[in-house]
Amino acid sequence: MHLLNLNLTQLLIAVWRNTSDIKLKFTDSTKPDFIVFDDDHVWQAHGKLVASTKTYLPTSFDRPPRNPAKKISSGYKACEFMLYFWALGPAVFRPFLPHHLWVHFCKLVCGVRAIIQRHITQNQIVIAHTMLTEWEKEFEEKYYDRQVSRLHLVRPCVHAVVHATRETIRCGPLNLVAQWALENTIGNLGREVHQHSNPFSNLSERGLLRAQMNAFKAIYPQFDPRPALPRGAQDLGSGYVLLCARDRNLFDITDEQELEVFTSFLHASGRDEPIQKLSIIRWARLRLPNGQIARCAWKELINKNTRNSRNVKIVDGTNVFYGEVQFFLQFAPKDPRAFALVSLYSEPDSELLRQSLGTLWVSRYLAKQTLCIVTAESIQSVVGMVPFMLSDAENANAEIRAKFTNTYFVSEKPFLEYMGTGDTAEENDTEEDTDS
Repeated sequence: MHLLNLNLTQLLIAVWRNTSDIKLKFTDSTKPDFIVFDDDHVWQAHGKLVASTKTYLPTSFDRPPRNPAKKISSGYKACEFMLYFWALGPAVFRPFLPHHLWVHFCKLVCGVRAIIQRHITQNQIVIAHTMLTEWEKEFEEKYYDRQVSRLHLVRPCVHAVVHATRETIRCGPLNLVAQWALENTIGNLGREVHQHSNPFSNLSERGLLRAQMNAFKAIYPQFDPRPALPRGAQDLGSGYVLLCARDRNLFDITDEQELEVFTSFLHASGRDEPIQKLSIIRWARLRLPNGQIARCAWKELINKNTRNSRNVKIVDGTNVFYGEVQFFLQFAPKDPRAFALVSLYSEPDSELLRQSLGTLWVSRYLAKQTLCIVTAESIQSVVGMVPFMLSDAENANAEIRAKFTNTYFVSEKPFLEYMGTGDTAEENDTEEDTDS
C-alpha cells in the first residue's frame, strides 16, 4: 500500500515537477526532459484532466482522484493515488511526458497492475518481475544518469519495487497483506470511541469486543448469516444477482435494430420459427460476484446519474470485450437465466496497446452499431470508459484528431475485486418495479 501508492507516486510527481527537497538547477538549454510539470500552466492543465475523469468512473471505484494541482498537498489519499497512477496513469500522463519516458512509465504500470491483483498466475509474476526490473534499471539511466547532483532522485522505494514479485511468491498476493484492512480497522474502531475522559481504555475495550465477536462467529457460523437480498432482487447463482428497478409488465421490443439482434440471438439458440413480436422483462442492475453493481443506460440516462457504472468487461473464453449495457433482461418472469443487451466498443488501437505494453486500451464508441446479447455470467467487472486525451500537438493534427474522435480508454479498478461497501441503494433507481 505505502510503497506503491504513496512512496513511488509521490517520488515521480516530485521528479516531474522538480519539487524534491534538493531541486535540480538548470538553464533552458540544460533542462532535463523529465521535468515536465514545473510550468504551472502545464501542471494546472494536467490537474483539470485528472479531475474531469470523475464522472466516467463507476461508483464502485471508491474515491476518484481529485485535481492534483489543487489537492495533492491537502490530504491526497492513497486510494486516490492508486486510481490516479495505476488506473488512469497511462492515459493522463501520455499528453505531457516525452514518449520514451511514457513507455518507461507504462512498464511500471504493467508490473504494478499484476502484483496488486488478488489472484495472480506464475506467468504474470514472471512478466511483472521483468517489467519492474527493467523499469528500475532504466530509471537510473533516464533520471539519475550517473550524475552526483541527481543521486537523491534514486530513493529506496525505486529499488524496493524490484523485490515485490519475490515477496509475492513468498507471501502470496501482496494485496492480501497490505495495510488497507488495518487502516480501515483503525478508522472504524476510532469512530467507536465515545469515552473522551479515558479514550485509550475505551479503544482497547472496543478492540477486545471486536475480537471476541469475530472469534464467536468463526466458531459458530450460523450466528453470522449472509445479509438478505434487497427487496425484489433475484439470485441467479454463482454470485450474480439481478437488482431492481425492473418492468412490472412485459416490455415489447419495437426498435428495429434491437429486434434484429434478438431475432438473430434466438435463431442461434435453436428457435427457428419467425418472430413477429417479442416481449421481455428488463432489469436495471446486476450485482457481480466481486460485489460491483453493473447498471444500464435505460435507468442511468433517465436518472441523470453523476457517475457512469454501465460499462462492463465481458469475458468469453479467452476473448475480452468491453461494452455499454443497454439493459439486463429475462425472457420470462423468474427465468433462472439472465442476459444483457450490450453495445460493444471497437477493437483497441493496436499501436497504442503495443507501445503501452498492454496498459492503454483505446476503443471507439459505436453506439447501436454493435449491439449484441451476452449472458449475465460473462460479465466479469464494471469498468470506466474515459474519453481519450490528446496532446496539444496531436490536437493540431487533423488526421490524428479524426482518428481518435469519440474514443475512450479503459480504466479498470485495481485488484479486480470490489473492496468497498455495496452501493445497492445508491442513486435513484432503487424502486422495485416500473411500468413498461
